[in-house]
Amino acid sequence: MSKNILNRIFHIFIVVLLVVLAMIAATAATINFFPRLGAKGADLLRTIVGPQPVGHLEEFIYNIQDVLNQAEYKIGWRKPIAPWQDAKISENALSAISTPPSNPATPTSSGWVLSPVPPLGDLEGEGIWTPYIQDASGNTVAYRTFLQPDPKRPFVVVAIVAFDLAKTHLNYVIGTKEPEVKINPKPLGIIPARDRQPGKLLATFNGGYKTVNGHFGIMYDNSVLLKPIDKMGTVALYKDGNIQIGEWGTDIKYTKDMVSFRQNCPLMVHNGEVNPLVYDNSVNMWGGTISGFTVDYRSGLGISQDGKVLYYFAGQGTTMPDLSISMQKAGAYQAMQLDINSYYVLFTSIKFVNGKFQAYPLLPKGMKSNVDRYLGSYTGDFFYITAMNSKP
Repeated sequence: MSKNILNRIFHIFIVVLLVVLAMIAATAATINFFPRLGAKGADLLRTIVGPQPVGHLEEFIYNIQDVLNQAEYKIGWRKPIAPWQDAKISENALSAISTPPSNPATPTSSGWVLSPVPPLGDLEGEGIWTPYIQDASGNTVAYRTFLQPDPKRPFVVVAIVAFDLAKTHLNYVIGTKEPEVKINPKPLGIIPARDRQPGKLLATFNGGYKTVNGHFGIMYDNSVLLKPIDKMGTVALYKDGNIQIGEWGTDIKYTKDMVSFRQNCPLMVHNGEVNPLVYDNSVNMWGGTISGFTVDYRSGLGISQDGKVLYYFAGQGTTMPDLSISMQKAGAYQAMQLDINSYYVLFTSIKFVNGKFQAYPLLPKGMKSNVDRYLGSYTGDFFYITAMNSKP
């Protein structure tokens, strides 16, 4: 091979290397300041160098950010702050906290009332359920609260939303690009018109991992798109509106009345106990590119033992163990992980204002990028909540 050809190959290699390094630097710079651009940059980088190298880069960035956050806390620049200011602690609430019931989050016979969750930190309002979402009749169908699960990071909270399944219904939508399966006709990635009605559409939230990062099965609208995998955490939807969350093959098996299911990693809480696997720092165990001990935005879904309460969880910068403990303490008898990373973790309440739907994020300071993504056609899968027996 001539010297000119070798020089040309070398120059091409240098150019490609510089482009890759520039993309890495751009991803690192935008992943926190511009979550949407950071997510798109990371996805593009995965197509070039593969998912695992990008996962290592993300872990490095998150670890550096965590060190800086803890340093800011120690010198007083970062202080623990409640994610919202509508939690008022009454004497009765304080009494309930000091003597918590055996099941801390269950509707009572007198109506949709939730007992406080024993706090894990010391922020005012922690563990107190406050009215969050109402149906068209003004009835509260969802409450919210938060917990401080990590004593090393008291500035971190896990936001929790609890839905009354006697008055609400969980729905699932696949995206235009995720999961990566061939479907004819091509999915629209939108909420159906029958549910996109004022007074009926109440909330939206993220789905699970992308196909390239995940290890899961999916069934949608009576069709199995990706075969279910044994021992995986699964949320299953049925024709009669019932919901199950559990382990596939043990708690949940295919039945003819099953409409959809979504799997995403092993259960985090199983039969009321934190799954010991959450303490395994294996990337492969959790089906992604970020290890379980990496501090990151994380989300999950859970259900109470009696099947009457559905929970959504969003940790603004937490580990798998801390999120799992929050799930268990809140009252989830079965709970699974959904998506991670700041851009992809999103929960919004939906209101019909001035003739159009408006999305309001659960964590305004952390969920602020493309918050209305689920109100249009979206590339990824997601869930939404509708009111039962509501009139269009």
